[in-house]
Amino acid sequence: MYTITVNANSRASSGDRYVHILSLADARASYQLPISSPPIFRTIRGALPGGRRLVHPLTIMIEYDDEEVVVSEPRFHMHASAPTEAEALIAFRRILSGYLDSLTRREKTLGPPLWDQLNYLRSLITSE
Repeated sequence: MYTITVNANSRASSGDRYVHILSLADARASYQLPISSPPIFRTIRGALPGGRRLVHPLTIMIEYDDEEVVVSEPRFHMHASAPTEAEALIAFRRILSGYLDSLTRREKTLGPPLWDQLNYLRSLITSE
């Protein structure tokens, strides 16, 4: 059995994103558990690449993972990542628009899950 003791008065350095745990069952064993921030939910609207735009606001999830930011839409988990939030949002808009193109090109051969994604994207995106 392992015992884990956490000192509530200890503070990690601002640059350390891990909790360090020393196992008392084996004093030589040390573990690092990542400290992750809770996801942030935001709404995006407006222009997309290729002369397109979102028909209505889209709720997205933003997560900070080590040295990258991941932006995703929760329904079909389409996502993009980049070093900064601004870059990840730009990449996400580009991927969303590009994925519509990709699915449209293969429309006749899509199975039900991808067909659902195509219909979802068509309901979400329009040409300006």
